[in-house]
Amino acid sequence: KTKIDRTHYGRKDNGSRGIDSYDLIVDDKIINVKPSEAEEMPIEEQVAMARNDLILLSKELNSYKIEFSAKFSGKRGFHVNVDDKNFPDVEPIKKVEISLKLEQELAKILNLKTINYGLSDNRRIWKCPYSLINENVALPLDNSQIKYFKLDDMKAVNVLEHIKIKNRGT
Repeated sequence: KTKIDRTHYGRKDNGSRGIDSYDLIVDDKIINVKPSEAEEMPIEEQVAMARNDLILLSKELNSYKIEFSAKFSGKRGFHVNVDDKNFPDVEPIKKVEISLKLEQELAKILNLKTINYGLSDNRRIWKCPYSLINENVALPLDNSQIKYFKLDDMKAVNVLEHIKIKNRGT
């Protein structure tokens, strides 16, 4: 008989078994205002605030030549992904701790008003690029798209009509 390993990843090891690498994920959205106030803000204003923080964070990462990718969240913010290769060579679970600290420090040092820190954990599921969120696309953005970002451009119909998807990122 073949013995089947039925090890569960979760409670005993805090979900860390099976992690080979860990990327820093930064989620931008309005968090430093009361939820009721954020809801009263026009969505375009919320996106503009998050975009301004994205630009600040992008400049900082670029100044240290740290590779990253950014995408529109599909709602009112942006996601920034710093690849695992930019981290020290430590156990992946330690990278989770480093990520939490980096999120907080970047928010403080750069005065990022929209960063949603505290999201780094070893169980976080990350939204896939090109996911549909209502009528918008969680679209990976290049520097030009960040600079000239328009919320209307993220509507699925506009992405399909105006943005080259095939061979994107190669």
